[in-house]
Amino acid sequence: SRKYSLRALPAFLIIPSFPQTPLILWCVAIHKFSFSPAGLHSFRSDNLSVRMKGVPAVMRASMVVEAPRNLRLRVANPVTGGEAVDIGSNEEKFWAWIKDSPQRNVITCSHDHVSIASKVCPMPLPFRPDWLMEVLGVVPISGSGYEVHRDKPKSPVVELVSVQRTPDQHPIKRIVKINTVYGVVVEHRVESLDGKMIAKATLFEHFRDQKTQLIMPKVINIDWPVDGQPIALSLEFNSVDFNSPAESVAMWSPPEMSDYPDDLIGTWQVKDELGGKTLGTSTVVFKAEGEV
Repeated sequence: SRKYSLRALPAFLIIPSFPQTPLILWCVAIHKFSFSPAGLHSFRSDNLSVRMKGVPAVMRASMVVEAPRNLRLRVANPVTGGEAVDIGSNEEKFWAWIKDSPQRNVITCSHDHVSIASKVCPMPLPFRPDWLMEVLGVVPISGSGYEVHRDKPKSPVVELVSVQRTPDQHPIKRIVKINTVYGVVVEHRVESLDGKMIAKATLFEHFRDQKTQLIMPKVINIDWPVDGQPIALSLEFNSVDFNSPAESVAMWSPPEMSDYPDDLIGTWQVKDELGGKTLGTSTVVFKAEGEV
């Protein structure tokens, strides 16, 4: 696949002007069909580079995405190569597991309880996973309730702005920035009504896959503040399999992780001592998840 910067996209990506078409409909069409007339409904990347603020090394990862809510991101430890992060979503819930987090177990939560989960999640997510699916391009925006904003009257970059509510009924602004000349989405933002940033995703280096004619960004940077401190996550897709075959149910299921040491599982003979004297022995069986 050839790669293009926004300043050097080929002519076949330039969107012609249709005065009779309302701009809001045209922008929604760009978001939905800039990937291809058939649309992007799933993709898989087994060669993903992840960079995170505060982590000096580049982390290798894999990501599988399938509309409307299926997502699996697994990140390897940059030193050992073992699994370090597992974040995912299915139709009913999402989950997060980070090996080095104080919460060693898997955090799971329904989609409607994001605000609750973010208080205990090892990597708090102030936005709904549905928003991330729009950022990744597999779910088109509806256009309902959006208004078109421009910084300048003739600017080719427009913003679709909508006031929506979070699951806990807090009003927020959803903003999608679109370059109408090149026909690509360059930014997604979630803000409070007073303009305070809740989350932002910036899309770079859009490319067209020659086999499927699908277009997506090579790099997605996601920023969100937690307790006043910025968190930055960068995803670089080094290879992508577009509209990949359907995955098994296991792909969209939370991992089975335990903070109970595996090396204790089994049958043990334990001495019963009192005052330094052995009174006898007991047989103790340790099962999974700490069951005795």
